[in-house]
Amino acid sequence: MANATQVSAYIEIDGPEVRRRRIAKRLKVAELAGMVKIHPNYLYNLEIGRKRRVSVGTLRDLEEHLGRLDPPAVGAERAVSASPAESS
Repeated sequence: MANATQVSAYIEIDGPEVRRRRIAKRLKVAELAGMVKIHPNYLYNLEIGRKRRVSVGTLRDLEEHLGRLDPPAVGAERAVSASPAESS
């Protein structure tokens, strides 16, 4: 009998948008993390862009509390981090 393999999909999210919405709802990192059942450090790392992807389940839980989260704009991060010399 073969073992079943569990496949988990990960989706890139816009961490700064998660932060904006959390603050707008006047929630602390620890409060939202508790609601979503993730570690507060993981949520913080998502918000500052250190981590960029979440599981489908975590995305669903975040959206339950923050509303629909669109994927980050393509190239938005690159545009922000590019130096003036690179953009000419």
